[in-house]
Amino acid sequence: MDAGPRGASQRPQRCSLHRQPRGTTVAVLLDTTRMTALQRCQAMSVFLEGVSTPMKFDLSRPVADMQTWTASWSLGGLKVLQAQGSAIRGVRGAHEVDATPDAHLVIAYAAHGVTTFTRREDEFRCHPGALLLYDTTEPHSQAQPDGHNIFGFMIDQRDLGLPSKVIRRAVRNPQASPIYELLLRHIVRCCAALPSLEDTPAAQALREVTVDLTRTLVATAGGTAPEAVDTLHSSIPMRVEQYVLEHLGDPSLSATQVAAAHYISVRQLYYLWSAHSDQGLAEWVMSQRLERASRQLAVGREAITSVAHRYGFADATHFSRRFRERYGATPREWRALWRELPGPSID
Repeated sequence: MDAGPRGASQRPQRCSLHRQPRGTTVAVLLDTTRMTALQRCQAMSVFLEGVSTPMKFDLSRPVADMQTWTASWSLGGLKVLQAQGSAIRGVRGAHEVDATPDAHLVIAYAAHGVTTFTRREDEFRCHPGALLLYDTTEPHSQAQPDGHNIFGFMIDQRDLGLPSKVIRRAVRNPQASPIYELLLRHIVRCCAALPSLEDTPAAQALREVTVDLTRTLVATAGGTAPEAVDTLHSSIPMRVEQYVLEHLGDPSLSATQVAAAHYISVRQLYYLWSAHSDQGLAEWVMSQRLERASRQLAVGREAITSVAHRYGFADATHFSRRFRERYGATPREWRALWRELPGPSID
């Protein structure tokens, strides 16, 4: 199956990856241009396994010809990579998948060369100017015989909140989504603008837009429109859980804030949550705060007031009261109890 841009008239301007001038925020992780021929071989093999997900690389070129330049930075916590260099082939087998169980969706824009991507018996060809998606939990191989020149994001699949079967369906034919061209243009523009946006107030907002667009593409790449709507709605409770856990330290966290972050009304939020859990949303948030606080008190030496603030309690008295209601002991008594427990014996 070929993955090329749908229509020459709609193809966005190709984005060329290049070194950024000194003083920008891009972190250059590896540049082999100043290495000896023998150093390049070892450096590329070790480095390319470390910057994204572990793979076995076949650098099937004369050692003197092998080169790569790679940069990486964070977009509001979202990992971004740029890489360009010589021909390369990588295999991510079952061993590499088992070694890194964290599930990510990689979405990459190829600025140069054809990428041949193989999953089981399926083979896909991604042409320059197209998007390539792959699920890091699936064994696969990829080959770029004309050299690599790519820009991509690594998105934690928990941030998408979608079933794995939906993600795997989408990576096989992302162009089936009606917003494919929209996401393609977004990523091309990010390629040109991102280095100057790292560590700016816009970074977090841009990260959220990127994740939201990717989620919508994945949900709509196959199936009917009602199925896509159902998929997006069913993913909201999982995304709410992730959002709440990331904001437990905010004492002003509210249903209004959570609903607004997911572009739904408070009424919709409660309706979708009630179908997901027998525990009310506010009750679940409180249980998560207390559970994490109890673990911190048991193993750490941090002041009780500081622990309370860390998990979203503006008032230490309120924290102590709610803690006692749940565990039958005050935070101070809880800590003392854990300190009295005998440690593991060493024979």
